[in-house]
Amino acid sequence: MDFYRFESIFNNYCHYFTKFADQSDPNLKLKKEHSLRVAHEAWRLAQNEKFSARLIYLTRLAGLFHDIGRFEQYIRFKTFRDSDSVDHARLGFKILTRQGLLDSLSIMDSRCVRLAVLFHSKMVIPSGLPADISLTARALRDADKLDIFPVLISHLAPGVANNSVVTLGLEQSEKITPEIFDQVSSGRLGEYSRMRYLNDFKLLICSWAYDLNFSHSRRMVLHRRYIQAVFSLLPKRTELKELQDRILDHLRNGSYLKTTGTR
Repeated sequence: MDFYRFESIFNNYCHYFTKFADQSDPNLKLKKEHSLRVAHEAWRLAQNEKFSARLIYLTRLAGLFHDIGRFEQYIRFKTFRDSDSVDHARLGFKILTRQGLLDSLSIMDSRCVRLAVLFHSKMVIPSGLPADISLTARALRDADKLDIFPVLISHLAPGVANNSVVTLGLEQSEKITPEIFDQVSSGRLGEYSRMRYLNDFKLLICSWAYDLNFSHSRRMVLHRRYIQAVFSLLPKRTELKELQDRILDHLRNGSYLKTTGTR
C-alpha cells in the first residue's frame, strides 16, 4: 500500500497544469495543498473511526484525488463554481478512469476510490451502495469539509484581499437571502444556487454541520471552533446568535435534522 507513489502521480498531474496558468495566480496551488490536507484529514478520520486497513488506505487515496477535476476545470473556465462550468466531481471521476491513474489498484479498490470522488460533492450520497464505497464516500465528504472550513474562514476574514474564485463572486453586503437563512435555520443544507451575498455563503458553510457522518468529524468541528469563527464574521443579530447555538447543540448532541436540498 504505497500511498507516496500515488502522491507522486498526483503531484505530477498538478504540475502539468502550471504551464497553463499565470504564475501569480494562487488558485491551482490552493487546490493542490487542499487535496494533500484532505488526504491527511481522511486518514486521521478513518483511523479514529477504526476502519479496516484497506479502507483507511482507500479513504486516504480518495482524499488525495477528490479534487483532481478542479485543475482542468479552472484552466478551462477560470472558476471553481460548478454551476458556471462543469461538475468537478464527475470530471474527476472521468479523469481517474480515462487516464488510468489508479490502474495499479485492484478493480474493486479503484472503483471504490473513483465512486467516492464522484459522490463527494453531491447533496446526498445515493442509497444502496456497497458498504465499502458508502463508508469511503461518507468519510471523504467529512474530511473535505474539515479542511474547507479553515480555508474559507481565512479568505472571508476582514481585511483579507478578496479572491472572487474562492468566494464565488458573491456580493459583499450586510444582507442575508431569506431563503438561505430559512434553510439553515430549519436544519437543512443551504443551496448554492440560492446564494447572492457573501453572508449567504457563510451560513451555507455552517449548514455543513448537518451533514457530518462521523463522531470524529463533529468533535473536530467543535474542538477547532469553526462554527464560532464563521458566525463571528456575520452581523451581530439575535436570530443569528440563536442559530449558532442550535448548530452547536446539534454537533454536541448528534441530533440529526433534515438535510435534503439541491446544490
